[in-house]
Amino acid sequence: MMQIILAQLENPAFQLLLVAIFVAGIVRGFSGFGTGMIVGPIGAALFTPKLALVILLVMDTFPTIPLVLPALKKVVWREVYPWPSASCW
Repeated sequence: MMQIILAQLENPAFQLLLVAIFVAGIVRGFSGFGTGMIVGPIGAALFTPKLALVILLVMDTFPTIPLVLPALKKVVWREVYPWPSASCW
């Protein structure tokens, strides 16, 4: 497993993608969004669009889980999604 990772680190395309991910992390730190706009096109150009989508999914999902789980306890679902009541009909 470690040999596969080390072999990828020698790949210039992967190194360029790592630089793009680093820059996207800085942009996301300042603005709160923009990771997909930077990593998506570069990842799709260097590898495949499917792989770029998987990379974005992992990059955007796992870091937000610790933020979302505590917030779910505080959500007032009636305000988020107004369920239809009998008075609406």
